Amino acid sequence: AGNHDTYFKNTNEVNSISLLLQEYDNINVIHHPSNIYVGENNEHKICMMPWICVENYEDSMETLKDTDAKYCMGHFEIDGFAMYRGMPSHEGLDRAHFRKFVRTFSGHYHHKSNYDSINYLGNPYQLTWQDYGDDRGFHLFNLGNDDLEFVVNPFEIFHKVVYDDKEKSIKELTDIDFTPYTSTYVKVVVMNKTNPYLFDKFMNGLYNVNPADITIVEDFTELTEGLEDEMVDQAEDTLTILGKYIDTVKEENIDNIRLKNLMKELYVEALNTEA
Repeated sequence: AGNHDTYFKNTNEVNSISLLLQEYDNINVIHHPSNIYVGENNEHKICMMPWICVENYEDSMETLKDTDAKYCMGHFEIDGFAMYRGMPSHEGLDRAHFRKFVRTFSGHYHHKSNYDSINYLGNPYQLTWQDYGDDRGFHLFNLGNDDLEFVVNPFEIFHKVVYDDKEKSIKELTDIDFTPYTSTYVKVVVMNKTNPYLFDKFMNGLYNVNPADITIVEDFTELTEGLEDEMVDQAEDTLTILGKYIDTVKEENIDNIRLKNLMKELYVEALNTEA
């Protein structure tokens, strides 16, 4: 059980995993920190850890300390790992708790990353614009030789399309295959729009494949020349825009790095807050 599966903040007792999967005999829900044995002869011992909360904190820490399992699998919040690309967590469990394991696998953070023997597996698919361009997928772990294979999800939910009729010919803009954008979220970044008719034809081609949503970002070409790449990056996600704005603040009593981290934390909290 993970933090989004539990109804209460201080206990895992009421959780959607138990509620939805209790009727299946072939699924074993891990309610409490425990060790399991897998393999033909139960030769592989794995320390299994649900979301650590107030109620199970002491039990969780004792289990991590006392187990002699080779592997650990759980839903952890570990200090120093990226919650999203470029957004490291500055709180959570110390990495030292996991040095005893040959491999530790964790959910929770959406971005796939690893350090030493700790592997954050990431989400199997994209969820927000923050995930744009970030590989998603699932993993296959071979207990026999400790090999971990990442299988990339070929389907992306978020796409960015750059429109520039100064750099691209009419044929290039009208012959685009928009079919990969069906039922996805598309952000059209307009760098130069000198031909309104051509732009309308371009957009009609995009609308015809029925994307889930289209956002058009334009009207920044009159700003400082030579910043095209920067403007495109600004269109990618909210955090980039916030970060670039904070960089423009020049006050002696303001720590820009701390302010950026605060905004990142608020942004993540906002994403995880139910309306």
